[in-house]
Amino acid sequence: MGIEEILNITPDDLADGAEREADNGEREEDGVIRPQWQSDWGIVTGTLYLNRKETRNARDAGYIVGLAASVCSAGFPVCCPVAAQAGGIGIAAGRYYEEGNCAKLKVIGPTLKPERHKKGKRSCK
Repeated sequence: MGIEEILNITPDDLADGAEREADNGEREEDGVIRPQWQSDWGIVTGTLYLNRKETRNARDAGYIVGLAASVCSAGFPVCCPVAAQAGGIGIAAGRYYEEGNCAKLKVIGPTLKPERHKKGKRSCK
């Protein structure tokens, strides 16, 4: 496939609209994986349970977003809370992943509080 063919690819070429099962058991539509998260929601708070793969991804994303927000906060102090929140999630998710556990995120207002979710419970496989 040459560069001309790559540049002429349309969204219709990439996805056929079929629903299929992804390698990790999650539903996939139009080439986009739709995770099947497990969660509990109350009136004020909620909890989002991550599996092992999502915990690993939260670790990586937390580190990257935390680093980017830290650099941003040098010029724009509004980035400081984002840096702290993302860094905290990245550190906690990394620790839980290395222990063989998963992360669960407690949603309390505008914040996310990471907590340990032991392997073998709910979606932690």
